[in-house]
Amino acid sequence: NGYYPNAGLAKGKDGNFYGTTISGGAYGNGTIFRVTTNGSLTRLLSINFNPYATATGGLAQGSDGNFYGVTHPGADVGETTPGTVFKMTPTGHLVTLLSLDPAVGYLSYPPIQASDGNLYGTTGFFFRSEVLQGIVYKIMPDGTWTNLVALDSLDLAYGVSLVQGADGNLYGTAAGSDLSIDDGYGPGAIFRIVVPPPPPTLTIAQEGNQMVFSWPTNAAGFVLQLTTNLTPPIVWSDSTDASAVVGTQFTVTNVNSAVEQFFRLKQP
Repeated sequence: NGYYPNAGLAKGKDGNFYGTTISGGAYGNGTIFRVTTNGSLTRLLSINFNPYATATGGLAQGSDGNFYGVTHPGADVGETTPGTVFKMTPTGHLVTLLSLDPAVGYLSYPPIQASDGNLYGTTGFFFRSEVLQGIVYKIMPDGTWTNLVALDSLDLAYGVSLVQGADGNLYGTAAGSDLSIDDGYGPGAIFRIVVPPPPPTLTIAQEGNQMVFSWPTNAAGFVLQLTTNLTPPIVWSDSTDASAVVGTQFTVTNVNSAVEQFFRLKQP
């Protein structure tokens, strides 16, 4: 079943707990397991990404019900062996999302799935004689990787798991590194990363001979625009109908036109 479960447990939506070990299993690189609240343990799979990779950081469950984690190579091969971001179903089916170029840091903690559906996580590690500057990254559902923020080596050399606040922003802590100090550790930091809100959804409803357009009031700064032709070059113009606030929605009422019209929301 594996041994040395050095990371915490993730509570699944099914009420069970899920975790990882970094040794043992069929290949010696650790396991992923499920344990019930009465202590019944099930090994879901043995880790076998490459001869050295281990899932050091545990798991995080996403809004889609799947679990996300990372593998991290051992320090003796870490400079040339990539880490891996993976997705696992609650039944133990594993999918590799991507392998990480070691040049952008090393994966040690699982990414979280934020409210926009994307994965966010951190990289970074430092050895006794070398500081590897980490980053905060985003992975879109199609596997596209984006470097969001570079972590300063003194304060943020080693990022850990992130959490998403009620304001939609990401929060985390990181151990710093300072090679001028005997133990190599720096001051560290608590940080916040501002995440732009997702674009608003424009809702269109027909009421009698009128069309009612609405979008959330937390999407401030957007205006309703229209055009009668989508053949390039497209000319959009702002709607001349006044907007009103109804509950949590901006609304614009427009009398049905005999001419075909197309609408969009646009930030000036």
